[in-house]
Amino acid sequence: MDTDQTEDVYRQCALLNHDGDYVYTLDIAAFEGIAQPTIADLVEDMSRHHDVFCHCRTRIGERVWYPKQELLLEAASTYQPVDEALLPPNYPLSRLRPPVDPFAIHLVLSSEDTGGCEPRSLLRVQQDARRPACTIYERNSSAVFKLAFEPSDSTPRLPSDRSIDYAKMCTIWGLVLVDKTRFVLPQLSQPYRHRLPVLRRPSGFAKSTLLSILTTYFDVDHPPAYYSSLPRDYVPLHMRDMDAAGQLMIMHLDFADLQFRHDMTRDEVHDECDTFLRAVGRDFVSRYSNRLGLNAAPVLASGHTYASAIWAAHRSGYKVFLAIDNYTAPFVDVPSQAEYVVGLRVMRPILKDLVEGRILRGLMVGADVGTRAPFDDFDFYEHGINDLTHSRELATACGLTADEIQLLGEAAGIEGLLDDVRSASTGTDDWDNASITHGLHVYCTRDVLALARDRLACPSGPMPTIPVRTILVHSDMADQDMSDADGSDDTLNEEDLSATLQGSPPPCDSKSKDSSVPILGDDVMDAPTVSNLDPPEEWSIERILAVLQDNGVPLI
Repeated sequence: MDTDQTEDVYRQCALLNHDGDYVYTLDIAAFEGIAQPTIADLVEDMSRHHDVFCHCRTRIGERVWYPKQELLLEAASTYQPVDEALLPPNYPLSRLRPPVDPFAIHLVLSSEDTGGCEPRSLLRVQQDARRPACTIYERNSSAVFKLAFEPSDSTPRLPSDRSIDYAKMCTIWGLVLVDKTRFVLPQLSQPYRHRLPVLRRPSGFAKSTLLSILTTYFDVDHPPAYYSSLPRDYVPLHMRDMDAAGQLMIMHLDFADLQFRHDMTRDEVHDECDTFLRAVGRDFVSRYSNRLGLNAAPVLASGHTYASAIWAAHRSGYKVFLAIDNYTAPFVDVPSQAEYVVGLRVMRPILKDLVEGRILRGLMVGADVGTRAPFDDFDFYEHGINDLTHSRELATACGLTADEIQLLGEAAGIEGLLDDVRSASTGTDDWDNASITHGLHVYCTRDVLALARDRLACPSGPMPTIPVRTILVHSDMADQDMSDADGSDDTLNEEDLSATLQGSPPPCDSKSKDSSVPILGDDVMDAPTVSNLDPPEEWSIERILAVLQDNGVPLI
């Protein structure tokens, strides 16, 4: 007889008609946040687990059998199902019998061979006549969306260079686009508090499109769009409610709108930053005026600024997703003093709002500018961002992999597209890959699509003479050591970080390191520039050994 139980016991689950030795261990206690987990919860979690750890074409079905006799793994695959052993989806897992043999198979789930290119589940999709139906093609951990054709037109389409609005792209009949929505979860939905993710890539690698995918997903006005659930998107149960989908207001800042000149005075640089922040605040309040209500009324005679818009959202009970595009653009060819002004008047208030919780999540993207990126010398910036540029976590979030190009060609009917891209590939001077020893080639999205559009327009014509830039990124996507900022030994705690952003240094500590640039004060123009800083003092081996010995470090 089945009885409710609460003790920690594990049950082994296997798949019917499944080759190999795949087993899922059911731990009821791991279903955090679910008061009474059921068979349906088991199926969902095992499906995600299977997609990550077993790279076959099998999909887990909804039927679950509970044999009276525990099975050996070899017998589970050929188990003969009986109706009386079938459990309903709402059956509580707590009512399962305690296992006799913890290593035997206790539950058997149905499975189906999909062939690897069948439509997959989509997140938050409500089909309507305004948006064409979507089919997903997948290959390994990559996928392509193919939107349905109009009844009168069966010509596939590809995104243009101006196509960066993801929600609008999901309304274009016949469009074929590479799926990057898998990078929404779990990579950018993990609870890294108080740090702004930063990603740099060369121009043309679809950084703005990635921002649009994220903002569409998190936007409280949630414009309808397609989001895939692919094998890489295994989200642990305790994180399922942390992604804030459709719950945030979007604050969008495009630093390309900051226009600096070599001959600008200090006051003119300040004025340009203030004009930029007023435009950002005005656009934000205008977009969400219905939700902000009375809080949308400006508190200043000159109208809203970034700061007043953030507070209007806060008073209305909303938190913000911060989307910063082209953050390196203003500093490519201007004096470094402009960088200090932007750091003081723009970046420091933003990171302060992140620390204090008014901004919940965000992403900042820009072009790769070599070994030193903007704001790298600011102490408050170092402790307020999580630089994912050379991490494995988002290595292929921008640009196209070989698998994605192969799928793009198949879905759009372009034979041999990957071979053409490889023949046209060339390196780029805009990318530093010196630290990458075992890498994966990622191709420029803009270049690949330009070549593909030419091939689509003239399938039997000569080979297009379009060079395709490529960069090398880390290929081990599972290793997140380079991006796990919360594991760093010198991460500031919340109190220290808040003090840093307000312009006062954190409490002194004998192990703290000197910043290359002082924390910004009231007058940013008084801060030293990189060029006039004294070089760091060089320590001899003898001095290092003496300091170690003085601090009680045993020397071998």
